[in-house]
Amino acid sequence: MKTLIVSASRSNVSSLKNTRLVESLNSFPPGDFELAMTSSNREGLPKLYNSYITPDIVSEFDCLLFVHDDVFIDDLKCFAKIEEQFKNNIDVVGLAGATTAKLQLPALWHLMSEQKNWTGAVAHPHDDKTIRVTSFGPVPQRCLIMDGLFLACKPNSLMHKSVRFDEGFDFHHYDIDFCLTCNASGLKMSTCNINVIHQSPGLLDSNSETYRRSERKFADKYVKN
Repeated sequence: MKTLIVSASRSNVSSLKNTRLVESLNSFPPGDFELAMTSSNREGLPKLYNSYITPDIVSEFDCLLFVHDDVFIDDLKCFAKIEEQFKNNIDVVGLAGATTAKLQLPALWHLMSEQKNWTGAVAHPHDDKTIRVTSFGPVPQRCLIMDGLFLACKPNSLMHKSVRFDEGFDFHHYDIDFCLTCNASGLKMSTCNINVIHQSPGLLDSNSETYRRSERKFADKYVKN
């Protein structure tokens, strides 16, 4: 399986080697993937991601992996696991999400769903020497929505169904919106047991104007008054 990893970083080009993603990829055998990393990024992720959903990419790659630059992929079987899911007719593979959800505010995937419907696992740093693994629920599970830290997609499925990221979003809610679009288009999504360490603890400030503006866009699109 030929994979293109697409990511973006606020770091300048000389500092990209220090990102957790690039650090982790140094352990993988050459030839498993190609990396498209945008440096000094201030552009919304949807616009960047959409620029790689093209006929040329579809003809060359079997997998498009959209992943955050602060994700350390700690699993040398990562690509084999994604490929196995693709062979099982899954179009989008993620790490954590929910099998069903009620679209409401606050618009965070784990707050729009009941814990019994959660699936997946993600590790985060606990201190300088240990990690903490959050186990959401059993995997693999078909999902309605998934976290955008790691989304592996069949590019030909996205092209065939004309699925794109909504460029009205920047860094928040784009992932939930993308998942809802995939499901509405008939694409199948699932979590998978891929080991990663996510350097970020998640949303730091739900009261920031940037987040609130994004949440209002999401509510206008999905939440019924």
